[in-house]
Amino acid sequence: MNKISLVAFALFALIGFSAHAAGTDDQGNLTAEERESVANLLAREYAAMAQKVDPKAVLSAEAGRAFYLKKVNVEGKEMSCASCHSDNPKESGKHTETGKPIKPLAIRANPERFTNRDKTESNFSKHCRELYGKDCAAKDKGDYLIYLLTLK
Repeated sequence: MNKISLVAFALFALIGFSAHAAGTDDQGNLTAEERESVANLLAREYAAMAQKVDPKAVLSAEAGRAFYLKKVNVEGKEMSCASCHSDNPKESGKHTETGKPIKPLAIRANPERFTNRDKTESNFSKHCRELYGKDCAAKDKGDYLIYLLTLK
């Protein structure tokens, strides 16, 4: 194998590994350990982003739980993440307006959660805007993921 082929092979192998580590497997073929690794990777990315804003920022499961339960006024109703997802993220929830069932948020309870970076970011954007009227900070997202990772 010549040098160019070897470099190309190494590059494609690295890209393939990175895609797998980033949770791009939409087939649901990740093991429980791999799913947690993807969520940990995302949490570390959010931590790095938060530290660019505040070098002393440290992710916290307690802060993530507080963020999950934080009530805000949305069109005259007290709402939080728990309003739809239930007080216990290991349990199913239901949409407050439509009644549509929502699978658990906890990674151990729902193997589909947080395995795809784009889907995760899209859901954070959508729900943060619904509740807070703006995108959530990287620290909030990281705290949230750390909290969900602590739930066994």
